[in-house]
Amino acid sequence: MKLTANELKELVKQWENERIEFKEAFSNEVMKDLSTKICSFANSSDGMIIFGVSDEKELVGCKMENAQSNRISQAAKDCSPPVNIEILRVQDEGKIFPVVHIPRSSILHSDSSRKFPMRIGTITAYLDAVGVVAKLRERGLLGQETAKEYSAWKERERETGSIPNLTSVLRALGSDDESFRLVALEDILIRSNDHAVLETSKLAVRIKERLKSGTDNERILILKLLRTVGLWGTEKEKEAVRPWFDSIVDLGKSSPNAELARDALDAVLCSSHPAVNEILLYWVEHAEDALYSKLMPKNMLTLVGSAGLRDKIIEAMYGVYESTKDEKKRMRAHEIIEAARQSYR
Repeated sequence: MKLTANELKELVKQWENERIEFKEAFSNEVMKDLSTKICSFANSSDGMIIFGVSDEKELVGCKMENAQSNRISQAAKDCSPPVNIEILRVQDEGKIFPVVHIPRSSILHSDSSRKFPMRIGTITAYLDAVGVVAKLRERGLLGQETAKEYSAWKERERETGSIPNLTSVLRALGSDDESFRLVALEDILIRSNDHAVLETSKLAVRIKERLKSGTDNERILILKLLRTVGLWGTEKEKEAVRPWFDSIVDLGKSSPNAELARDALDAVLCSSHPAVNEILLYWVEHAEDALYSKLMPKNMLTLVGSAGLRDKIIEAMYGVYESTKDEKKRMRAHEIIEAARQSYR
């Protein structure tokens, strides 16, 4: 990942949110809590901890010696399993701003206290036993038999028929007001946990329209919905979205928005669709270095074994070795092969 001084300043203007946290210095209190912060971002969404920013949003800068860098790396290692992070140094007007980038993980991590933290808005909360099980199910990390039983239960228990407030939701999705559309999509995403939302044909048509012509924020919510459908959806829902895969793959390949592209790959992967290779090969062969560092496909392949895609992905990456001598492309292919080999069965 690359972060310029101007990009950092824009982040500071937005202030803290579910993906950004600021720290003024490497205090003992901050360092003591670091493994929890790292886990909370990894368990929730791609995030950054930016040092050298005061509570008043003043860019004061913060020098980072080897000792601090090592403590940050150790904090990531203290998570179970360890979290992959990047440590960056952004310079502006003689000041240094250390940045810890934590990509969203495909698995679930506990901190040094063996608790499971999550980022909720600007605070850190801990999952209880029910929350841990729910997150494991969401990520497809339960044992195959348990996952099959849960999948069958979800399909059996998912309500069918029109969702509550369908007329209002459809009206919102047709609105010219993006924020109104986002409210509706967030509502649909939440309801998808216990309702077969895409069995409602009028709703499926509207969502497909927004997937094709909506904003990045709308598409990201839709792709998260499609991830849920891929994992736990009814056969009728899955049948409804099969014609959408060309559009999903195009988003994964062509979007300059790393989060959107990653969500597209995730939706394809969770549907056990072989088109996952189209996206991965495009990233390996064509993605610019700055974008590829944000995509980090090696962190997204935990489920390819259980999805039955491991061998297909490895074979596709072998093809990269056979077709090019470009060391950068070969290095990318090798990372993906290693990640696929280590994926859960």
